[in-house]
Amino acid sequence: MNKGSGGLRPTAMVSLVTAFCLLGDSMLYIVLPLYWRDFGLESVWQAGALLAVNRLVRLPFNPLAVWLYANIGQRTCMALAVVTSLLTTSAYSLVSGFWPLLTARCFWGAAWSLLRLGAYFSVLQFSSASDHGRHMGTYNGIFRLGSLFGMLGGAFIAELSAPNAAGCIFAGFSLLGLPLVYKYVPAGAFKSGGRKIFGALGALFDSKLTAALIATSFFTALAYQGIFNSMLSFLTGRHEIKPDLLASFGLGAASVAGFLQALRWTWEPYLAPKIGRISDTGGKRRSLLQKNCFWAAFLFLAVSYKIDLWAWLSLVILLQLTGTGITTLTDALAADIAADGKNAPAVLSAHSLAIDFGSAVGPVVGYSLNNYGGIHAPFFMAGTCLLLIALLWRRLA
Repeated sequence: MNKGSGGLRPTAMVSLVTAFCLLGDSMLYIVLPLYWRDFGLESVWQAGALLAVNRLVRLPFNPLAVWLYANIGQRTCMALAVVTSLLTTSAYSLVSGFWPLLTARCFWGAAWSLLRLGAYFSVLQFSSASDHGRHMGTYNGIFRLGSLFGMLGGAFIAELSAPNAAGCIFAGFSLLGLPLVYKYVPAGAFKSGGRKIFGALGALFDSKLTAALIATSFFTALAYQGIFNSMLSFLTGRHEIKPDLLASFGLGAASVAGFLQALRWTWEPYLAPKIGRISDTGGKRRSLLQKNCFWAAFLFLAVSYKIDLWAWLSLVILLQLTGTGITTLTDALAADIAADGKNAPAVLSAHSLAIDFGSAVGPVVGYSLNNYGGIHAPFFMAGTCLLLIALLWRRLA
């Protein structure tokens, strides 16, 4: 394992591959909840199901992805993920109806498992114990540029052209990742414990620290990736303070929601590495995570309420800032635990599984709670979960 060699450039290039492949998926989170009829859907619940199913697929596929990395090599797995991303993103423009789109989303789920685990394994090889936070921050900051351009570009394409037109446009960018894969991703297999992955996952809960990490990964993903990402355009479109004020700017709900979420991906290339670098010094990671979760809990409770427009926009932006901190710090903690233990693939796969499970549950739970308790219910649930995580890390800090 070539630890810490080559500076940040290999990490940055692997992150860019992920960014190219993420464009189409990110576009759907803004466009699908508002324009679900244009995709041939019969009900808004089908939009929630399509946003969740790719994560459900990753739950059983993640351990298989680790096995593939241990047997056919990192470079081959990443190249396979890029090609699959090209095909699935094209499908968002070329097919219509719930079942064809469901099939495409399932294949995208498998591609994302390979992309993210491949990036985690590569970052672990490129970094050392003293700079896990910096490398994970760089990875998060750069690959989320795909979310930036996917959400913002997808929203504008939907409102200026056709809601499903962005699929073929974004699919072409996936091809740009193939040369980077062959240049920067290690060719060999990642075998450190990988063949024992199925038996090793359960043993991870014997460690209180690892169990806390997995719980954090699950609940923060449920809150941010599941509820917030999938419901922000819905929240913006239904917010009582929205109609005449936002219309005066000439913007629709999709563009406003896309802009709000894209702000995070704009600052992440700078802020995420900075947060990671700060957490690398003085054992600050757990304390910083606890503080971020506490403030996030308050902000989730606040953003669904009727308040002044500019105050509401400010709260959403602050909530996005806590998301940057929580994601970077949690990934860095996962790298710490993986590097310290004897089964790095098991730790990283469990971390990835928890994120996928939370992300998959989030849209379904969010839209279901909205149906029965109104828009406040899912955001109240997210805030409560993050408060409990903050209290957990207060004990462990």
